[in-house]
Amino acid sequence: MTLLSSFHLDILRKLQSLPKRTACASVYLLLGALPLNAEIHKRQLSLLFGVLNSNNETIRSLAMRQYMSDRSTSFFTKTAEILEMYNLPFFLELFEKKYTKIEWKRLTKSAINGLWSNKLRLECEEKSTLQNLAISNLEIGVTHPVWATVSSSVSDIRKAITKSRMLTGTYLLKTHRHRFNQAEVDPICPNCRTETEDLFHVLTTCPQYMNIRLALYTPIKNFMLSIISETKWTTLKTCPEYTVIKFTKRDYPPRYNASLGLTAPH
Repeated sequence: MTLLSSFHLDILRKLQSLPKRTACASVYLLLGALPLNAEIHKRQLSLLFGVLNSNNETIRSLAMRQYMSDRSTSFFTKTAEILEMYNLPFFLELFEKKYTKIEWKRLTKSAINGLWSNKLRLECEEKSTLQNLAISNLEIGVTHPVWATVSSSVSDIRKAITKSRMLTGTYLLKTHRHRFNQAEVDPICPNCRTETEDLFHVLTTCPQYMNIRLALYTPIKNFMLSIISETKWTTLKTCPEYTVIKFTKRDYPPRYNASLGLTAPH
């Protein structure tokens, strides 16, 4: 089971072109995918439902006898533990009460996705490398926008890979290489030679990428103004809890100030 789980995780990681050092919880949550053992739980619960809702009373009585024997290796004993794990109806209640197939599928999906969403989010919160990931917005069954919005073009996929690496703290810059090899690697940005090359510098202050930021800034502003008023937009730009790129005549062109930090919604 351990080998299968590792193989499953490795496949999900490779689908996103993420390195092995990527936090496991983020690999699952970016795709909204369940770990392998949770997928097996879904199928066990589906099989149990099929047996207990069978019209064949012989099969139902055999299932009850196996459950009442309380053998630890019994399928029904193990599945009863899974029911308890996900706070689902107990075995005896499920035996007596008739759920429809759709009701049971909806109930188990909600319980399994909810438990693993909370569990994986807690794991993400313990990882300092995931500080750029909006963890509270991640959940099982929902693909992160970085992958949900990608097209089939090669260039778009490459952009999504870069974004996912930035979000998971695995996008290597000079500051990371300098941390592990201080004697040989210069942490200064090779493009502008003005500041240390970290993610904040690349996204907000490096003048070499100014034209790209300008092209993105106007549509973002227009989109926000279609939702909120001009007054709220002005207030947002002065709020220290958000990142706003502040342009001034003195700085443009060829440079601008990033007066606040950047916390983009996902």
